[in-house]
Amino acid sequence: MKSLAICTFAVLLLALVQGAAAVDVTMYEWDLNVDGALYSAGGSGYPAGVDLTGFDPSTGLGVIAVQVNEPGTHTVLGFFDAEIDEAVNTFFNEFGDTHGSPAPGQVWEIDEPGYVFGDIHNNFIQMTLDNMNGVPISAPDDVAMATGWHQFTLGEGQAATILFSLSMTPPSSGFYLLHTDPQSPATVYLQSSLAIEPVSVSVPEFPTLALPLITLIGLLLTVGAVRRRR
Repeated sequence: MKSLAICTFAVLLLALVQGAAAVDVTMYEWDLNVDGALYSAGGSGYPAGVDLTGFDPSTGLGVIAVQVNEPGTHTVLGFFDAEIDEAVNTFFNEFGDTHGSPAPGQVWEIDEPGYVFGDIHNNFIQMTLDNMNGVPISAPDDVAMATGWHQFTLGEGQAATILFSLSMTPPSSGFYLLHTDPQSPATVYLQSSLAIEPVSVSVPEFPTLALPLITLIGLLLTVGAVRRRR
């Protein structure tokens, strides 16, 4: 009997592990807004500063990097509408939440994507994210998340790198957004960071600078010697 109980527990545990591993996460839509210019999923013409090599557009998991290096004021936002186990338990049973406090200049919003209810996508386009959760646990629905950095300023010789990170593992620190399907159960975590650093300028090595100078000095010495002979 004891062996049977152990076997039964092992089977149930295996089923739970397999069920957790089989969570289906798909990215229905994701967009970037860089200084008012909208770049949609699957589109073309992304700016040279957008790096998607660490991002899986089918699941929406991974990291998107955006670099801006023009002096002035900038806004960079990301919008993400993921679906968790949609084929199993629909898409309107989910809720959103936040963890921690946003950094200065960081904006965010959680809401129904806007196909029926919600204004998150319009606010994303207009760069007016409202820092509110329209889909709390008490009012589940379809969930979309958006976050980014509003009106940060770059000076001459500065560049900004903005990261959008989406994963199924909670970040170890900082402010982030959560999109949870309680029936799976599974959560997608969205975190963004902004780093402003000096633009690295390559300085020619000594031999590169010295060669023209040595050539010029040699030429002057040659001209001087010719004049003295005359």
